[in-house]
Amino acid sequence: MTLNGPFFNQATLFILFIQILFVLLRVLTFLIALALTLFVIWRLATPQILEDKTLPPLGTFFNPFSGFWKNAENALSPVPDLQKALPGLKESVEVVFDDLMIPHIFAKNTEDATMVQGYLTARDRLWQMDLTTRKAGGRLSEILGERTLLMDRIARRKGMVQAAQTALGVWRKSPEDMKVVDAYTAGINAWIDQLDPEDYPIEFKLLDYKPEHWSPLKTALTLEAMSDMLASKENDLEAVNALEAFGQATFDSIYPLWNPKQTPIVPDTGQWQTIQRMPAPASATSVRPGHLGHISPAMPPSDPRVDPRTEPVCGGF
Repeated sequence: MTLNGPFFNQATLFILFIQILFVLLRVLTFLIALALTLFVIWRLATPQILEDKTLPPLGTFFNPFSGFWKNAENALSPVPDLQKALPGLKESVEVVFDDLMIPHIFAKNTEDATMVQGYLTARDRLWQMDLTTRKAGGRLSEILGERTLLMDRIARRKGMVQAAQTALGVWRKSPEDMKVVDAYTAGINAWIDQLDPEDYPIEFKLLDYKPEHWSPLKTALTLEAMSDMLASKENDLEAVNALEAFGQATFDSIYPLWNPKQTPIVPDTGQWQTIQRMPAPASATSVRPGHLGHISPAMPPSDPRVDPRTEPVCGGF
């Protein structure tokens, strides 16, 4: 029996065909696996849109080396050597944290104290600072999408940026004031510059954007935002009407001069009970609805010295 007959040639070709088919199947399997892997990588690196919400890239967010796990790791990390972190410091500065982790800055000059304050404020509140200036400047939609377009339009129509620019122009007339503002700005940017993406506050990772550099204009915008929050509304007419309708005793019980539910950082040990209402200036008047033309000196409208019950109790930095 010979091995070079027609049957042998057909068997050889069949075996060769099977081998080629096997190789092709392996190549095809590899290409399919590669395509699926690349697709998964792309999906994990791309923000996911769910109806009106946008999720951050899940791969980046859950990355064990740079994702949100990193934020829990350094929650109470100590302050680094300030002389190295802030080369602009003129003299030595000491920072002491109390049991509530509130920093107390001991500096030998105002500029050093302000620079360290900017550095520490950015360390603890960077995203809050960014969001505050975006809201005041009408830029929330850049990071939050169409849902905040109305808020941005209102901020721009109010002229918040123009007001901040005007305030900054006034500050620039005083070189000493601008030194303080510039030192504060330098401290914030020193913290931002030393951040790697894995060190970004978790809010930046959730919204998938990186912090911008601070500027004196953003400081002015922050002050405009606080002014807008505290002084853009009034309830003078409502308070006057309530006082007239209920009488002083009932009004005091409903709106006590010191509301125990509004407790500031300083513990209430009874020291606030001696607070007295400041008398309204003689020229201050209020017009009550229903009595058009009737003038009453009950409460001065929007006067900064009005009864503390009309203003929120705010904590300081």
